[in-house]
Amino acid sequence: MKIAEVEVHILESGYLGTKIIRDRAASPMGRFPRFAETRSSWIWPTAKVATVVRADNGAQGVSITNGGEVVAAIASRLGWLIRGETVDSPQDLWELMMRSITLWDRSGFVGMGLAALDIAIWDLCADEAGKPLIDLLGGARTDSMPVYITTARPMAGSGFTGVKMPARYGPESGEEGMRQNCMDVAAAREVLGTGADVSFDCFVGWDAGYTAQMIERLEPYRMRWIEDPLLPNDIEGFRKLAEAGHKFSVGNFLYSYAEIKQFLEMGVVEALQPDVAWSGGITENLRIAELARKFSVPLIFHNTTEQPWALALSFALPCAEVEHVDRGGQSILAELFAAQAPAPAGALSVADIPASNRLSAAALSAMRRYNGDQ
Repeated sequence: MKIAEVEVHILESGYLGTKIIRDRAASPMGRFPRFAETRSSWIWPTAKVATVVRADNGAQGVSITNGGEVVAAIASRLGWLIRGETVDSPQDLWELMMRSITLWDRSGFVGMGLAALDIAIWDLCADEAGKPLIDLLGGARTDSMPVYITTARPMAGSGFTGVKMPARYGPESGEEGMRQNCMDVAAAREVLGTGADVSFDCFVGWDAGYTAQMIERLEPYRMRWIEDPLLPNDIEGFRKLAEAGHKFSVGNFLYSYAEIKQFLEMGVVEALQPDVAWSGGITENLRIAELARKFSVPLIFHNTTEQPWALALSFALPCAEVEHVDRGGQSILAELFAAQAPAPAGALSVADIPASNRLSAAALSAMRRYNGDQ
């Protein structure tokens, strides 16, 4: 089987209109008043990238990732590179693509570009074999998986193992913001009682000093973890916090094995949550899973339930649990696929994993071909 054609498409999915992006949340832009209130005021690029890989025998593979025109340009170039290549293994093609691009760039856009092709190639191999992806990954190693929910609306009795809330305030809001953060966690703990975990997602909007103060103030509420408190390049800040004995959930803003290995070696990681579609795809995340095992850190793929490949990986490895993001209604990303995992109620079964990544009619009608230079 050889790769005959690669198509890259831009897909506007209404991401900026989702509740979780429009609600107040701490962010790295918090120090700028014009952009402090909502992520939707500044976050970019917002278009999805749909990649379709076709083989000379008619088999086809599909992926969807982020990054808009930037990632589309990278994916298009990588697609040009692998046309005509024999598909002996996805790992060999990943190595070919990685070596062609990381000499020049090792950013998140590269991680997403590699993921765009890698996920589609794994899907292509599954299509050619006539098997679901999870079978190519060695089969399910568990029948069910617990689920936690990311939401600003914690509900009692939902069955989820826990709630991850957006931290609404950062250093720019001073003492009052600290009090409000604590009040938000206290309110969640009152609703949930002691039967579910509470975590905070800081969206890299804090700094080391502010984080240390918040850890102390949040201690009475028995937090499970604090996620992504600092900018990923604030290595010194993370080192200081690690030296003080603090650990965090990180991963979805780390885009490669190398970045994740650095954080694990610092001893700052309590839970590892890479996004398969951002951090190099399935091939790279199989290597990342080995790192998590080596360092005895729980692995939970970011935004798991909206990504068929992340669900398959979660059950095949298996992971500690999966994440479900509350979009305030039907998931826009899930609607891009013809087959969707059901909305979880505290757990998912292996039978809930979609058998393929086929795109929905709505996705196909919204796609526009990327025509950048290759």
